[in-house]
Amino acid sequence: MSPDEIFRGQSHVYVVAYGSLMFADGINGRGMRHVYRDDELTLVRIRNYSRGMTCRWGKTHYYGIRPVEGGDLVAVVFKVHNAKDLRMLNLSEGCDSDGNSRHEDGGYMCTTVNPSDISVQLDAPAYVYQLNQYPQHGKSTANPRYTDYVDKGISELWGPIVLDDFHSNLEATSAPIS
Repeated sequence: MSPDEIFRGQSHVYVVAYGSLMFADGINGRGMRHVYRDDELTLVRIRNYSRGMTCRWGKTHYYGIRPVEGGDLVAVVFKVHNAKDLRMLNLSEGCDSDGNSRHEDGGYMCTTVNPSDISVQLDAPAYVYQLNQYPQHGKSTANPRYTDYVDKGISELWGPIVLDDFHSNLEATSAPIS
């Protein structure tokens, strides 16, 4: 569904963030009109998903999530205020402007989240960038600048307990492969 269709009758939607979008500095600079502040983000738990270093672009892995019954992870929700900003966020996450995956091997796609899978009640639909397929690990590695950046952003905003929780529920199969 296109951002214009999503925003028909909606003043905003939510995005569930589980990696570099969990802090304002990780959201800003992606071409959106709205400039986010940390106090606009809400820490949540999301059920029935699993996080891992599973999204591969080229020879680099990034954090990705996929539906897994019984999964549970710490995440953040934030409002997206208009269709243009959702289009820009889609593009910055490697999707086309409508949120469809542009990558055949392990890219993201923008999908709706079941409201009962989010630990807070929201007043609008929520979307997440999940893996379009679980990639076959080949010769690739995690970018340490990326993982350090995500760790620093989470730790500075949410503290070491949330950072420990973030790392404690990574899939065992998500270790960087070189």
